[in-house]
Amino acid sequence: MRLNSFVAALIAAAVFAPPNLCPAQQITVHPDHTNGVYQTGNTVHWLVDLKDASNDAPPAHYRLLKGGLTEAGSGDLAFTNSAAEIDSAFDGPGTMLMEVTWKPGEGKPAPIAP
Repeated sequence: MRLNSFVAALIAAAVFAPPNLCPAQQITVHPDHTNGVYQTGNTVHWLVDLKDASNDAPPAHYRLLKGGLTEAGSGDLAFTNSAAEIDSAFDGPGTMLMEVTWKPGEGKPAPIAP
């Protein structure tokens, strides 16, 4: 009986606890085609936006993953006016995933994926 009450309290604490008491920067990643459909040979123009422009942009790194698994490119993001842009091209049918990460230890948020 005591164990059930403890488990219920633990679950309630996890559900109702604030996820983060510190304000965090929000980064969004989106391609130029809203439907995400490209033809072979098309170039995908990725836009990475930093939503909280009051703080400096964190040092961020990107990876392009063909089919979501095979690395097709990588590098550091250079933010200008709270935005960074990356281009990638399709050489055949498939999918392309852009993964963005940054170091969370310096008052910055944890890594995200689009």
